[in-house]
Amino acid sequence: MAALKDRYLRQVLAGEVVPDKTKLTDKNGLYLLVKQLSKGGVGLYWRFDFQYAGKRKTLSLGTFPLVSITAARERLLEAKLNLSKGINPSVEREAAKAQKVSPDTFKSLAEEWLARKDGGVGPERHDAITSKLERYVYPSIGSKAVQEVIPKDVVSILRKVDGLGYPVAARETISIIGSVFRYAMATGAADRNPADLDLVALIKPHVKQHHPTITEPARIGELLRKIDGYHGHAATRYALQLMPLLMLRQGELRSTRWDEIDWEAKTLTIPAMRMKLRVHLKEANREQDRHVVPLSTQAIAIFRQLHEISGMFEHCFPNQRNPRSFMSSNTIGGALLRIGISGDELTPHGFRSMASTLLNEMAWNPDAIERQLAHVERNTVRRSYNHGTYLDERREMLQAWADYLDSLRLGGDVVPFRRKTA
Repeated sequence: MAALKDRYLRQVLAGEVVPDKTKLTDKNGLYLLVKQLSKGGVGLYWRFDFQYAGKRKTLSLGTFPLVSITAARERLLEAKLNLSKGINPSVEREAAKAQKVSPDTFKSLAEEWLARKDGGVGPERHDAITSKLERYVYPSIGSKAVQEVIPKDVVSILRKVDGLGYPVAARETISIIGSVFRYAMATGAADRNPADLDLVALIKPHVKQHHPTITEPARIGELLRKIDGYHGHAATRYALQLMPLLMLRQGELRSTRWDEIDWEAKTLTIPAMRMKLRVHLKEANREQDRHVVPLSTQAIAIFRQLHEISGMFEHCFPNQRNPRSFMSSNTIGGALLRIGISGDELTPHGFRSMASTLLNEMAWNPDAIERQLAHVERNTVRRSYNHGTYLDERREMLQAWADYLDSLRLGGDVVPFRRKTA
């Protein structure tokens, strides 16, 4: 069997993949025991079975993700080395744990903090955080005790990343370091946060860039015809066709599951845990924070065609390399490039801007448009009210929008549609 992969294990923890057995084998005798937790979800426990003094024994090597795949393999090698010397690895490990008095390093605290965030962040966000830690942070302060990290260390990391021409990544990296130290302070491992810095004085302010979009009717029609003529994977073409119809963020569309579609009610319901929300709202996964998307007849037709090729999978848009996961983040943008649409003309997010701009120009209710874009209303009472009153209006709006796009696709003379008056 192939060696275990980090991403696959995180999908198991997130419930995106359900293993068909309770033991996930790695290599050289290392395996993960899969256990259902009483509070829901599963736990993954590293184990190694061995023979000592004629008896079968099992060595516990920690839990994933607190103990990474690499760390578990290192512990396995250490255990096998002890066995070759006639030493019981279980006894040796307990003795080593008892003698360990080394202070918490930044890396150990960061991994512990990130493990506690599992379930509150998606796989892509988790990978992005891990990448920044491994690329920019660990080489500088990973092995340092948290109490030894000073503001000068953090400033050095900030300037290094900013100097590479990545000001946004620099800010995000410092934010991650700060989060780790706030966790360390909460657990008593640190008494201060050296990442509490005045970024205005240290880095150029980030000017938010608007996503390129297309709003001229004739060009939209040309775009839609190019999408219909896409010759790549059929699921990718369907994703491109749905982007302008649903006004979703591409990540929300790519990770859509078949059980989120109500064919009778003609709705797609995205749970809060998959929305762009604050971590505590994702974790709560409350019904009032979900996003209900009314589906036009055109959207329903596309989903039915898609169901014929991916209905046997959990996700509507399965990943081509790992069908138990969903479409990668680069697929839609890459498909646009292949049909001749550059990132300077239109990005996947630009489909949302396209719809918002034209719907506002056509005098549709701005609150209904914002609700369809799933822009979070900060006032919780108003948010609850909006959810209850705009669904029918959004259904009418999205059907009219889909019909309008059909007219543009045909390339005929198009009269901009308006909201019906009472």
